[in-house]
Amino acid sequence: MIPGLDQVSLAVSPDGAWAAISGTAQTRAEAASGGGYPRGQARIFVINTRSGRRKVWQGGLTRPGFELTFPSMSWGSARSLYVLAQWCRRQAFPQGNVACNAYHAQPVSEFRVIDTSGPGGSLRTAPPVLRTSARYPVILQAVAADAGRVIIALIRIGHHVSVVRIDAATGHVDAVLFRHAAPAFNGRTGPYLAFLAVDGTGQYVLVNEDGNDLAGWIHQGRYHSLLSRNGNGLGVAW
Repeated sequence: MIPGLDQVSLAVSPDGAWAAISGTAQTRAEAASGGGYPRGQARIFVINTRSGRRKVWQGGLTRPGFELTFPSMSWGSARSLYVLAQWCRRQAFPQGNVACNAYHAQPVSEFRVIDTSGPGGSLRTAPPVLRTSARYPVILQAVAADAGRVIIALIRIGHHVSVVRIDAATGHVDAVLFRHAAPAFNGRTGPYLAFLAVDGTGQYVLVNEDGNDLAGWIHQGRYHSLLSRNGNGLGVAW
């Protein structure tokens, strides 16, 4: 049994043997009210899909006054789980997954890799692969590709959002796959919701921002819209 979670992310290993679920547990009162937003620190459950056996990674990444969430997770191999850790001062934006609630506050992000062959434990043991920096001031989403040798990331620099391919070994951008003006709402730069997915070849990227504001797939530097009139997209997958 996994406790009720908010700010949930899910990823299944390439062989289908393991499912990773992350989120922040709500108190019983918050869950009953339906209006309780997550507090504290998120944790990651890695579950064997055949036996139901689970491992838990939590703690070790606490920053006083910040809430920790995991906007995305992806597998580089059958044992390497890549997670985007994001810290927000006070709390994450309750109607989004990549923004902070404090006015004009920016999230602090790290892309880390967990060796899931272990029994679970502290998240501090997961080394960082990519961090918020002058080169990457706002990392909104990041997923592993090509067995962890490549990172596909959604980056915001100023008032522009880019989907980029990064060499995991050097941290350098190999290619800018797509770039557009960042959405804005009441003077705040978005997006607040963002999802990213990469196919098994690493050549095709799905991106969704703020529900139905931008939704499509990218290949060889060309963006193909998948906008729908039938509602908002709140997640993407191949």
